[in-house]
Amino acid sequence: MNMPCKIHNLLKYLIYIFCLLFLFSCTNKVEENEIKKEAIQLSEKALQVSQSFTNKDSLLKAITLLDKALEIEPNYSVALNNKAGFQIQVGQIDEAIDTYKRIEKIKPDNEQIKLMLGMLHYTKGDTNLANKKYNEVNQLCQKKLDKWFNDSEEEFIIKTDKAIVLKFLNREKEANELFRSVDVNKAYPDETQRELLQETIDKIIKSTPKELREQYNFKSYLAK
Repeated sequence: MNMPCKIHNLLKYLIYIFCLLFLFSCTNKVEENEIKKEAIQLSEKALQVSQSFTNKDSLLKAITLLDKALEIEPNYSVALNNKAGFQIQVGQIDEAIDTYKRIEKIKPDNEQIKLMLGMLHYTKGDTNLANKKYNEVNQLCQKKLDKWFNDSEEEFIIKTDKAIVLKFLNREKEANELFRSVDVNKAYPDETQRELLQETIDKIIKSTPKELREQYNFKSYLAK
């Protein structure tokens, strides 16, 4: 897996109770069918130059390449997503917020983007904006859950997203009840993955809201 996916998925993975969440993969074939080839090539080159994903210089060079891709395709969400991951890694928190806001305009019903924005605002110390985003995530997740119920991987992710923000919002009892209600056996066929997910859920249930918020402070992910 390439670097921006490693960054973005690792951070999201912790939040979504996953070790390596693949929902935001670096290749979106549906989108890329509609994107100019030059923009795709620049995005792929950015991934190549950033293979040492803890090296700040390589990450800054990757951001420059992604900016060129976005000049060609301003709404290229894969490039935007990768850029935001790089920006977080080099400590450009304000810039990452701006990038995620661009993605949010493209995908207004994506709770993961709103969750990332909330976490970034919390990293900056703005708890009011963070809580605003967490509440938006909670409402959006509930809206989706009200529409369908099928014990799928997607439902598992939405439930855990909702449980995470409830805990961030100090609604610990509701959050833990929701965590206990998810069934990893129905959502995931792989036994090793199920065991890991369940272990992580159990650890999060035992964490206080404050401990959980501090655990997912982006400052601990900055490149040297």
